Amino acid sequence: MEATEFRDRIPQFDAKNVAVYGLSPDDIESHNAFAEKYDLNFPLLADADQSVLTAMGLWVQRERDGKTFMGALRTTMLVNEEGIVEKLWENVQFKDHAEEVLGSV
Repeated sequence: MEATEFRDRIPQFDAKNVAVYGLSPDDIESHNAFAEKYDLNFPLLADADQSVLTAMGLWVQRERDGKTFMGALRTTMLVNEEGIVEKLWENVQFKDHAEEVLGSV
């Protein structure tokens, strides 16, 4: 749902000269299938070895239904043209998140 909310607002991000990317530990084939299924209009970046997520501190131990596992911490970053993070949203809830980000740019 989060991806489709961003997809639906791409024209608004484009109007503000803001590029949108998704990043997850899934492989390229999985990303391609997901992007096709949901008709995404922004790139999905694959981090199958979790090296980028680990370097960013976003590959963490999580818990669900009493079980622990390693997973990506759902996070959004607003990065300026110089590569500096201007705003960070951690533990993102997908509902209306794209609109919240859009309101910050």
